[in-house]
Amino acid sequence: FRRENLPQAVNNTDELIAAFDKLHQEGVAKIASLTPEQMGETVAPFGPDKAMPRSFLLNVMLEHEIHHRGQLYTYLRILGCECPALFG
Repeated sequence: FRRENLPQAVNNTDELIAAFDKLHQEGVAKIASLTPEQMGETVAPFGPDKAMPRSFLLNVMLEHEIHHRGQLYTYLRILGCECPALFG
């Protein structure tokens, strides 16, 4: 990893939520630009023995993002921070 590729440190809840939302929006834009053919292509991000359609991988990644968003909310609540609405 290169230091310049690492995400910037966040110092408060607003920065954390803004960083998460920014990364989510960038991901949505990249996915929206994929063609149906690209969505159907076989990819092997976890090794050649775990090949899958790109559309399946994107579903796995969505579930992974949801998991981490839940973690952020849990830790923010433990710290006594006000959390933004989970939906909407």
